[in-house]
Amino acid sequence: MAARRVLRRELTLTGACPNGLRLRRKIQLQGNDAVVHTESVLENTSGNPIETVLQSRMETDPGQLDDVVVRYRKRDGGAVEKQLIEPEKQPTGTETYSGSDRPDGEWRVVNRNGGLVPVNHFAREQVARCALNWSAKGENRVSLTVWSNKRKLGPGETLKLEADYGVQ
Repeated sequence: MAARRVLRRELTLTGACPNGLRLRRKIQLQGNDAVVHTESVLENTSGNPIETVLQSRMETDPGQLDDVVVRYRKRDGGAVEKQLIEPEKQPTGTETYSGSDRPDGEWRVVNRNGGLVPVNHFAREQVARCALNWSAKGENRVSLTVWSNKRKLGPGETLKLEADYGVQ
């Protein structure tokens, strides 16, 4: 009888804070696509309410930032194409989006010269704000960050944030 090897396609990380918050982050490969699904769940195991927020972030090196844009559709329906490097400006920056200006469940980092396109998908109802950070100083780096809604968790309550990261 031949032994069958089972490939595990997920990793679960857990942690506990002194104030009674417990975090579980599951990272799993999705199907045959180049997608990593993350699920973060924060639980209040204390006897007191605690104000909480979860964050998930992707960092990528898309190559020379002169030709890199971040594309997304805003919640109000408008399309955005953010050029990262602009003449006469520092080759770094940070922008935060909330309300109808934030991405509507997906944003991507596109190098106009081609190559892989990193994409971040998220459940729009779970995300209160998003941040874009970039730098061409020393290294070419673009960071896409999503934050959950800020919530006061009562004892036994949980907060969840899911995000998918892939390439196209």
